Amino acid sequence: MNPTGIYRCLFILLLPILVSTSLPAQIRLAAIGGIHSSNFIEKNSIPGYDTSTGKYFSPNTGFELGVLAEIPLGKYNLFLQPGILYSSKGNQFQRYYDSSVYQTDTLYNQYTLNLNYVEIPLYLTWKLSLSKDQKNHFFISAGPYFAFIYGATQSYQNRVLQYNSSNY
Repeated sequence: MNPTGIYRCLFILLLPILVSTSLPAQIRLAAIGGIHSSNFIEKNSIPGYDTSTGKYFSPNTGFELGVLAEIPLGKYNLFLQPGILYSSKGNQFQRYYDSSVYQTDTLYNQYTLNLNYVEIPLYLTWKLSLSKDQKNHFFISAGPYFAFIYGATQSYQNRVLQYNSSNY
């Protein structure tokens, strides 16, 4: 999708939010941020892949930053919560080889994949009050989110066994 199409989709998604707000004083904003661990599982049809190679994949630590709005919808404690978030995800592969066992010249392999996303959640939230002073709530939220890849990087590193070339 080209950038013009993305902006058009964002405008169409955000237009009902802007039109549905009657009083700007009712809108609340919140900053969201934190550290998380993300991983995805690679599957293929190679027999024994999960036990021989798949076990060397590990999660990648990333972070998430963003802004979330809260727009009241009527008198039944329903709220629309649109937002925009920046999130980093990915995974890592790391394996050490024993050259006496595997008969290979590779001693070490490392592969890292970093994926950066811009996410747009559109949650419908119901707040159940837990106290009479309305300060404690239990939240139930559901809804879609749209994610656009902002950037990606890969890195490879390996070490090989050095042979004495004078013997050959």
